[in-house]
Amino acid sequence: MVLLVLAAAALAAVAGTVRREAAPAALAAAPQPVAPPRAAVARAESAVQDPGRAFQVEPLPEPSDAFQSRDWRPPPPPQPAVVQKPVAPPLPFAYLGRMDEAGATTVFLKRGEDVVTAKAGDTLAGSYRLEEAGEQRLVFTYLPLKERQVLPVGGTR
Repeated sequence: MVLLVLAAAALAAVAGTVRREAAPAALAAAPQPVAPPRAAVARAESAVQDPGRAFQVEPLPEPSDAFQSRDWRPPPPPQPAVVQKPVAPPLPFAYLGRMDEAGATTVFLKRGEDVVTAKAGDTLAGSYRLEEAGEQRLVFTYLPLKERQVLPVGGTR
């Protein structure tokens, strides 16, 4: 195998010198040969080093049944993803107490370490509105989702 490669290279060199002598002007105008890609050179070098690798054949794909029934209909459209409705977060307030004064009820709430006072209709923390301050419960609306939430108060006075 090595001898065949060397013989082919020598034949190409002899043929190249004959052409250069025959038509030097034509060769000067001809484009320069392009070097083969490095992967091709590496494969050729490995084939010279290991002649058995030069003729390895990849296995054929599994044969399919030519008479097998086929479904030519297009696939069904993908099902839309189930989008769950957003839910308001839990109320960040804890009930501390209330004060009834001249028909208006003021509620004292704890939010974290802060004490907040509110009356019906007030907006708290930028996203909650106190809708109703009853004896048994406080009703809030979470403004971004317009969802009502109830904070049980208890009936103690």
